[in-house]
This record gives sequence, C-alpha cells and structure tokens, in this order.
Amino acid sequence: MPVVKSSHKHKLHRDRWPKIRQLSAASRSPYLVDARPYGRERFRTLGEARTRADQLAAQRSQQGHEALDFATADRVMASSCIARLRPFGKSLADATSFYIDHLNTQAARQASRLMGDCIDEFIVSREADVARGEFDPKSLVQTKFRMKHLRLALGALHIGEVTGAHVRSFLDSHNAAPGTRTAIRAQLSKFFNHAKAQGWIDHNPTAAIPKIKIPRHEVSILSLPEVEQLVACALRPEFVKEVLVYLACGLWAGLRPAETSQLRWEDIHLDARSIFVRAETSKVRESRHVPINDALLSFLKPHAKPRGQQSRGPIVSAKFPGYWRRCKIAAGWNVDGHNWPSDVLRHTFASYWLSVHANRAELCEIMGNTPQVVSRFYRRPILPALGTRFFSIRHPESR
Repeated sequence: MPVVKSSHKHKLHRDRWPKIRQLSAASRSPYLVDARPYGRERFRTLGEARTRADQLAAQRSQQGHEALDFATADRVMASSCIARLRPFGKSLADATSFYIDHLNTQAARQASRLMGDCIDEFIVSREADVARGEFDPKSLVQTKFRMKHLRLALGALHIGEVTGAHVRSFLDSHNAAPGTRTAIRAQLSKFFNHAKAQGWIDHNPTAAIPKIKIPRHEVSILSLPEVEQLVACALRPEFVKEVLVYLACGLWAGLRPAETSQLRWEDIHLDARSIFVRAETSKVRESRHVPINDALLSFLKPHAKPRGQQSRGPIVSAKFPGYWRRCKIAAGWNVDGHNWPSDVLRHTFASYWLSVHANRAELCEIMGNTPQVVSRFYRRPILPALGTRFFSIRHPESR
C-alpha cells in the first residue's frame, strides 16, 4: 500500500503502536496503520487495518526492530528464494550458510600464497633433501624441469585457487606417453603434498585426477648374442675402464642405472659376495643387499682394488656417459633405428633370473621391487637353458 501523510486530528481506533487512524470518509482506503518509523499503510476496512497492526506488533515483539526494517522488495525476494529452495528441502538459512561458507573459502583462496612462491620454496626443500642425501640429484634436475613448466602454466594463481581441473588441464597439455604422464602426475602430487604439509592448502588437488592407465606390454631384453656383443665391446681397451663394471652390475645384479652410477667400491663386498645399495641411491629410498653371482664376480674381480686403495667416489667417472654412448654404438645400438631400450640391462637380468630360479618373491628382494611390479613386467616365458647360458658368461680372464 502507498504511504500517506496523516493528521493527528483524525479519529484514533488504536492508541498503542502501531496506531490506527481513520482518515476522510471519502477516501477509498480510509484506515491508516501508523507504524512509524517503519512506515504507514492504508486499508479499506477497519478489520484489515487491525489485522495488519496486530501482525506488526507481534513481529516486533518476537523478532525485534530489525525485522520491521525489511523492505517490501526484500520480502518478495525472500519469498521467491524460499519457493526455489523448497524442492530441495532446504531453507533460506541453509542457502545463506552455504553461500557464506563459499565466500569465506574464496576469500581464503585469494589470501593464499602465489603458486610461483610455493614452487620456489618446494625446490629449496628438494635441494636440502639432496644435501642430506635423501633425494637423488638427477631427480632434482627432473623436478626443477617440471616445476618450471608448472610455474609458466599456473604460477600467477594463488595456490588455494588451484583445482583438480587446473591440474588436469596441465597434464593434458603434455602430449606424452602414459608412463611419462604418470610420472608428471606423481611429481605434481609430491608438490601439493608438500604444500599441504606446510599449511598452504588443506587438500591435494591431484587427488581428483584418476590415475593414468599404462597399457601392459612386454619389457625389452637383450638376446644372448646381443649380450655377448655388448660385453665384447665393453672389454675393448678404450671402454673397459669406464664401462665394464657398470655393464656387469646392470646385467648380472639388476641394479637400476641411477643405483649403478652412484655405486662405490666400498659398497661392493667380494668376500661376502654382496653389493650394498644405499637408501639414498635407491628409487624407493630403501637399502638392500644384492647377491654377487658367479658371472658378476668374474667381471668385478679383475677391477677391484684392496680396501685401502679404493677410490672414495662412485665406480663410474664424470666421463662415463660419453664412453657408454660410444660403446653402445660400437655394439650396434642407436644406429639406423636400433634404439637402446630403457632399463634393458635390469630387465634382461630379471627375465633370465626368473627362467632359472622361478622365485618372484626372491627376485623382489634382489631388485627392490614390489611383487606387483615384478608380476606385471616379467611375464615373458624364457627357456631355463637360455637363462643358464646367460649366467654362465664369464670374464675372459676367469676362464
């Protein structure tokens, strides 16, 4: 109803708040409910006016003055919102609480640290891990490479704003094989877990990304003629000092390339016929002892020095990568599309070892793998006779 001005000379039908006054009899709505300071309303009959006055009085008594300040437009809006919420069984209070929580979350995200700053601190923490011997230096190089790309993609966002959709988009931007995408996802997860541990976020957005399925495939291994050709090249005078021990530890101990390249002579115990793989050099950060079989022993003995004369550094020198590359080329690899398969020395050892011993649990202990990994990758049937021939190969000086 429109608000009108009234004179106190008009007949008073209600003398307490809100008052009811009777205006000119000629008016179509002569009864005025005077609820100042909240407004005035006019009604056609005295009964309608009394009903409205009683409502306003009860409302002020039950809910206070604030409820009376509720504008008519706001009342209409509230009524509409209540109707829209009704099918979901929610009230206006539920909707308000939900939206306030949303706004608080958004405010917290906007107040969170920038991704670029978080990435910088994560790299510093990884460098500290390397200094303590708890992280592989080669892995640090890969981590820095991935974090550089992450900074370019998401560095300007606040870390609290990053969602699973952002992470998925970043992963999808890499046109890579499933194995590579899995590795990228793992590195992202480590970064966000670090951020969570630091209190920068309350959850890891990578958890919303399903694990990438890697198709099962047979691992590549070296045939016996390929093994013999590679050993023959490694025995050449120009390669033997830099390459042979590395090759032997991969072929007949199944060490990972990173484990072999960080192996020290002090970790090789010929008398106990055992190689100690230190945790800080292992991919899974667990130490283990790897037995030295007869084939491996024959290649290690000619190059081993007495304990007091051993170098304190790794068994390979800084020049190793160049010598190793040329040795493989001399053996016919990386020529005319004949590419060197990843981890082929380790896969060759495991495959031939299983053909002889048929004991997956023991192979897990030797290689530092889980039973799931061993069962997944080493399924190729190999004749035991071939495995026996593989482990019968010896250094020429031991024959």
